[in-house]
This record gives sequence, structure tokens and C-alpha cells, in this order.
Amino acid sequence: MRTLLACCFGLVAAAAGVGGETGQDAADAVGAWLNCEECEDGELNAVLALGDTALPSLRQALLQGPSAAELEEARSHLMASYDGILPYWPAESGSPPPTRDEYVRMYLSNLVARYQKRAMIALETLGGRQAIQALEEALREELRDDVRREIVASLGRLHGTTNRRR
Repeated sequence: MRTLLACCFGLVAAAAGVGGETGQDAADAVGAWLNCEECEDGELNAVLALGDTALPSLRQALLQGPSAAELEEARSHLMASYDGILPYWPAESGSPPPTRDEYVRMYLSNLVARYQKRAMIALETLGGRQAIQALEEALREELRDDVRREIVASLGRLHGTTNRRR
């Protein structure tokens, strides 16, 4: 999965015109931040250390979420894992278990939202005109309500303070 992520973000960096090792460094750092489980190994700090070099990959993650390949890999994994959860669905919950499609749709939605929220966090922390533009652009896209609220709050914080960078 890490190899797939590095490849996908390398393509994003290349498409954004970020070149050489710096583009791959940005792709790797952003990919690690977007996909970390506990995020205790300095993943966000590694992205922030790249400064403007990370902006294209962060913008891409904010606007589009995971790549089609990542979504397909996650979909396949979720489809396969669905049967494993059914025996553990609590009968006392009072509700039937989700259908396979509901289960997959819910967890894929969570994956996209995680990418968007983490991209938003890094963009807000980096600050600057390009970060604000990416956040404002995202508000013109279809977003999950919780993601939209967090982006609006992020923009409020950015507009309420001096930009960290000029």
C-alpha cells in the first residue's frame, strides 16, 4: 500500500509541475501524513518542513481525496472484510447490520474525509495565499458536511490572523 501511495503522489507531484527529488519528497511526506494511523512519527511536521513544495499535493488531496487506484484498493479490501464483521454485529443494537454497499460507501466516505481534513490541517498550518486559495476552492466542490464545516472554520482562523508566510 505504501508503494502504491508513493506512486500516486509522485504522479500528483509530477502533474503539478513539482520536479526532481523535492517533488518525490513532497509526495512521500504528504502520503505518509494522509495515511498515518496514529500520526505519532512527525508526519505532519515532515509536510510542514517542505513549505510551498507540499502545496500541490495537499491541494490535490483536499480537492480530490484519494486516487482512483487507492479507492479501488480500499473498496476491494472493504468488500472482502464485510463478511467478517457480520458474525460480530451486536443483536442487541436494535438495528440490522448495514448492507455490503452501505458498509463500503460509509468507509470510503470516511477515507475521503480523512484525506480532505488532513490536507486542510496542513494547508491551514502552512498558511499563505496559495493555501487559502486551495481551501476556498474546496468550498466550491461537493463535500461532506463535517469536512465543509472544518474548512470554513479553518478559513476563519486564517482570515482572522496574519498569514504565517507572505
